[in-house]
Amino acid sequence: MVEGFPPPSPSSSPPTRSLFSEQRRARSRFRRRELVQEEVRKTMLTYMTSLKGEITDVVLEEMIDYYNSQTSKLYRLEKELVNLKNTSLPILQNGTTINDLVVRMSKQQRSFASNISQMEYKIRNLTNVLNDLLSELQKPVQHVRRLVSVKKDFEENETPTDCDDILRQQPTLVTQGIFRIKPRLSSESFDVQCIFENNTGWTVIQQRINGTIDFYRGWDDYKNGFGDLRSEFWLGNEKIHQLTNQGQYLLHIDLKPWDGSLRTAEYGKFSLDNENQNYKLQISQYQPLTSTAGDSLSSPWDNANGAPFSTFDRDHDNLFYDNCALTYHGAWWFTSCFQSHLNGAYVRSPLALQNTARNGLHWNTYALYHSMKETTIRIRRQRTSETKILMAQTKKSVSEFIQDAFCPMVAVLCSYDAESICRKNNLTFAELIQPFCRLPTEGFSF
Repeated sequence: MVEGFPPPSPSSSPPTRSLFSEQRRARSRFRRRELVQEEVRKTMLTYMTSLKGEITDVVLEEMIDYYNSQTSKLYRLEKELVNLKNTSLPILQNGTTINDLVVRMSKQQRSFASNISQMEYKIRNLTNVLNDLLSELQKPVQHVRRLVSVKKDFEENETPTDCDDILRQQPTLVTQGIFRIKPRLSSESFDVQCIFENNTGWTVIQQRINGTIDFYRGWDDYKNGFGDLRSEFWLGNEKIHQLTNQGQYLLHIDLKPWDGSLRTAEYGKFSLDNENQNYKLQISQYQPLTSTAGDSLSSPWDNANGAPFSTFDRDHDNLFYDNCALTYHGAWWFTSCFQSHLNGAYVRSPLALQNTARNGLHWNTYALYHSMKETTIRIRRQRTSETKILMAQTKKSVSEFIQDAFCPMVAVLCSYDAESICRKNNLTFAELIQPFCRLPTEGFSF
């Protein structure tokens, strides 16, 4: 029995029962639609909450207006049903009115179904929009990651290549200290001792001051380096090779004998070959005007230029009957064991002043076989002004001088048509090779 309606009399005709049945079905369909509408409303509220303002206000307002209009329709329909309840007897007497209401409800049902489909379609579109937004948000994240990677590479590439490079980056440095560098041929950075004087930065490769470090060592120790950068040390042949093959380097040696004086030896060109060449010494251009200790590395009577490095476990000297490193307890670019040896045993005074101290720290053009109290070997890259002087001395052209003195890679580069490459890219020759040699461009042209 439907609440609010009188029970049909036994004499009720079949059309009347049909009308009641249609009414019940109509109310049932209405309730289902009402539930669907409520579910849609909840779904919309859920999506509106999750979107949190990321979807444009225009789309949300449109959907809210649509929902309000549908709600208004439901309210009107509910009011009509109430009116139908209150006027059921007249309506029962008028089958046409019931049929019209059923038709209207059927149309409304189809409209609801269509509207629900449209809302589902819009929800799918909104979901796609959200996914697209998430995808777009990932792009800046990936871009930032790339920027971080580029920044890291940039910082890695900006690591100073030697102590003179450090001084160019920090021109106020006025003393010495421990700094980190990374030569271009090196895959890793490492610490070095730097000396800053006269607006130049020197990289120290050897220091002897008190005999606290044993220099009688094998090949691997001299390859990798050993000791304490703040006291006595050998930087390492591999590091020296990497340093001196990124430009033309000066060599400066400080010698302090036991009488407290200071003697120096300076060379305009110094480098080491790689390990496959046994770290051969390339030394020339002794500077007599700035040196006071004489030439014990490239003198005609015992020239170490081109000599491989020797240790007690790898003998490369010129003597078939002797092993200089083993005999004199050290390691050096030996030829005949006599002219120079600054990695020997630390011999203290007064024995150091005797000619029999053959295994000490020797620089024989100054003190014959007397052993030094302190030694410092340091290097730095040639400057532009110094280069012009050397060019005048050697009477070489710009390209010949750079190819011969500054960078081993230039020889390979110049085997191609460098002049046409320069013209095509509007570069000078120095600018063309600068990425390889990091040369100053001032004063150079092709």
